[in-house]
Amino acid sequence: MNNPNTDFVDVLYHQPGHQKAVNTIREIDGYLFTGSQDGRICIWDINLDKEHGCIYAHNNSIIDIQSTTDKKYLITSAQERKLKIWFFKNFELADSKEAHISSMLGAKAWKEHVISASKDLQLKKWKIKDNKLNLVSKTRVISVDKYFSDEDKLYLSCAEGAKIVLEAEDFKQIKSLFVSDAKVLKLIRKASKYVEEFKKKDPHTLLFNISRRNGFSILSFKSTSEFIILGHEFGFVSIWNKQTLKLHKAFFVHGNHITGIELHGNYLYTTSLDSTIVKFDILKQRPEKRVRLPDKPFSLLKTTNNHIIVGLGNGDLFLLDTDLEIIKKHPGISLITSADITPDSLIIALNSGKILVLNNSNLEISSSIKLHNKRILGIFYYEGNIITVGEDNKILVLDKNLNIIKEVNFSKRKSDVRRIKHYVSLTPNHVFDLRKYEVIKGEISNETEIELKDMKPYEMIFNKGDVLFKVQKKALQKNIPLDISEYYSEEIIDSLQILTKASKNSFYQQTAHNTVLSVEIKKEKKL
Repeated sequence: MNNPNTDFVDVLYHQPGHQKAVNTIREIDGYLFTGSQDGRICIWDINLDKEHGCIYAHNNSIIDIQSTTDKKYLITSAQERKLKIWFFKNFELADSKEAHISSMLGAKAWKEHVISASKDLQLKKWKIKDNKLNLVSKTRVISVDKYFSDEDKLYLSCAEGAKIVLEAEDFKQIKSLFVSDAKVLKLIRKASKYVEEFKKKDPHTLLFNISRRNGFSILSFKSTSEFIILGHEFGFVSIWNKQTLKLHKAFFVHGNHITGIELHGNYLYTTSLDSTIVKFDILKQRPEKRVRLPDKPFSLLKTTNNHIIVGLGNGDLFLLDTDLEIIKKHPGISLITSADITPDSLIIALNSGKILVLNNSNLEISSSIKLHNKRILGIFYYEGNIITVGEDNKILVLDKNLNIIKEVNFSKRKSDVRRIKHYVSLTPNHVFDLRKYEVIKGEISNETEIELKDMKPYEMIFNKGDVLFKVQKKALQKNIPLDISEYYSEEIIDSLQILTKASKNSFYQQTAHNTVLSVEIKKEKKL
């Protein structure tokens, strides 16, 4: 993205997806929104075919994604104190408030308001006016650890196991939801026939262990026109009449905590920390199908076109049909740790030990290979070859096709790995000589760093899995300044010129400081 207010041209390489657990999935106005522990919110088409945008929303794990009833704003909250609203039209930040003094537990849209909850034991009601969040009222609650809303009611799950129902209007308590030990014991006995963790275990012992954990905290929530369905700790599900708030049904589906719950006809779909998703027949009170997942699922959603979306702990997203057959998978991404430019490509190093080579004319991956067993600390281009420094104690010299020319072992702990002129700094007392391809004792002088700082034609900013190249405009001029050309060849300068032209036509473009959008969504929203 060209920035007329600076001396740089910005070139973004964006990786679609998440690098950490996907905590929440929402369908809003025909799009899927996924929020992760990496602080990113990704925007997908409803079939998970393409990621159409990404918001670098928070510095901590995303807790909740909502929209106002008029679809004017997106509401986001994370495991930090900030409450944020974004314009739904272009996903640019409208307002950010330090809403609480402890980590937030969520923020829900209610009529004309936003209601937020936090570990500071406060419920707060906000009004959006002139694109700003304004505090209307607040109240203190008991030790809440989960928070859900439905129509005019709020549901609080407390650390002591209590489940409290409040009026959204005035935060007045309506009722506490409670399931007796005798009922739970009966359900454990019944579930021991199909829940693996319960088999050959004494029901009274299981009940005692549950009681020691203060009952069944709510971990997931689903509302229908008639019922409230709660997913709890220890694989327990309870269904409550929406009007009377009396228990309708209850059963165990899993032996571990339930992370997601959805309903389709007479079937309940649940995900659990036992790394399974289950299709449960409510009428027969038995699971019909159980599918093991490659990692722990943290979120679940049934879309309006009756697909099941599951977000996993490794950042993967799975799309399944209602028979739990996998339709497609979008893999999680790996953190970008380093990058550099060659005469005809971008080279990118990942936290996984993999190297990506991107064509700098279209920013598409031309090849990838894993040559390190651990994180790559640095990747550098120097006079026709590529050098990588890994956390696995290997320094590799590669040709342009990523074939290994030389391998050097260096076991000392490396820090602040960077290239300065003809050297790669490894430790305060060791450098890798790029002319001899060997480690020597020495250090980079402060004078050399200062001297070369302003001569590099680009700098890199790494942000939540993406990398932004900031190319100096003066390096793109036909007459290359001597202070740049002395250290960077004409081939590299030509490559930078191709790169900046390609960025204007790439599929992803940075439209604001916190927002990346695809060309398609920009066109659809006419931005």
